[in-house]
Amino acid sequence: MATRLYFHNAASSVTGTSIQSTRTKATATGADTLRTMNTIIGTSQTSMTGNTQAITTAQSMLVGWFCSPPLSGSQLVGATGMVLNCADAESNTNANFWVNDVIVYIWRPSTNARIAVFQNTTLAGVSRGGTEATAASTEQVTHITGISSLGASIAADGDVLIVEVYAYFTQGMATAYTGTMYYDGTTENTTENATVTNHASFFEFTENLTFQSAPAGPTVKNLGLLGVG
Repeated sequence: MATRLYFHNAASSVTGTSIQSTRTKATATGADTLRTMNTIIGTSQTSMTGNTQAITTAQSMLVGWFCSPPLSGSQLVGATGMVLNCADAESNTNANFWVNDVIVYIWRPSTNARIAVFQNTTLAGVSRGGTEATAASTEQVTHITGISSLGASIAADGDVLIVEVYAYFTQGMATAYTGTMYYDGTTENTTENATVTNHASFFEFTENLTFQSAPAGPTVKNLGLLGVG
């Protein structure tokens, strides 16, 4: 049983939090605005694009961070086996860019405090899997399963889940390229390196989570209710 939260372009109403990573990083345009994620698939694909650093040592790029609706009641969150699914592209194959890293935590809006961390490589990034796109300037899927957790925690009623999404990569040439993450589309695809055009990027938690209210939208998709693991 699992809960799949789709990334959306709408800004989140949650305030008081800040990006938790302290690593040196590039930031895609607009990626430092906290946006929403929920159980409703998107309606129109959008993207965030950033310039890479002109270096050949490892680097990170923040490509977005996303906040869930408030949780309903106390519940266990953060078991191992989480999933990151995105579509991405690079302007040149020397960039070696793909979306492959996350920081995941519980945030308590009532006290403006981070409560628990499930993944946290704050000082240095790490690739959690997936592979680079097979061709430059081609939108392709990155699907990473089995993301480990630092330990499950009990979230309180009203807490939210936040996922910071990064690319961690080492370029083949010391040239600035562009990297892009696509999200908020209408169609899921979980095949690594599949070429797509309207992708619904998401983060999946192992638990069947419940929220205070279902966000308005055309379709509600809770994998726990559907019996999908």
